[in-house]
Amino acid sequence: MENERYEYKAEGRSDPFKPFVTPKSTSSALPDPNEIVEEKTEYSGMQLFEPGQLALVGIMMTSSEPIAMVEDQTKKGYMLKIGELVGKRGVVTSIDEHQVVITETARTRSGQEMKSTVIMKMKHEGDK
Repeated sequence: MENERYEYKAEGRSDPFKPFVTPKSTSSALPDPNEIVEEKTEYSGMQLFEPGQLALVGIMMTSSEPIAMVEDQTKKGYMLKIGELVGKRGVVTSIDEHQVVITETARTRSGQEMKSTVIMKMKHEGDK
């Protein structure tokens, strides 16, 4: 047995040192035209909160304009007015006695504009 030599025959076999999974080449793949593109802007104020992170706790109907009162998870309060920016893509579009409507606008890579609406409703005592 000492004189026997083993010789690996690679013919018809895969390379045992080649990884099974190869990284996807980013240069050959075309970007998805429907992918939402993030704008490179600095956010401040209410833009630091997404609408889902806020709870509507009160609405004041004044003679000049309605004002909504919201709280974050730490129970810190903020006031919202129509036209105020909320989150990365949202703007307060309406406030009435029972709800605040935030319209979010996103742009895709192809330049198409996508709109979605977030409605914040007043929670009554006992609601979760």
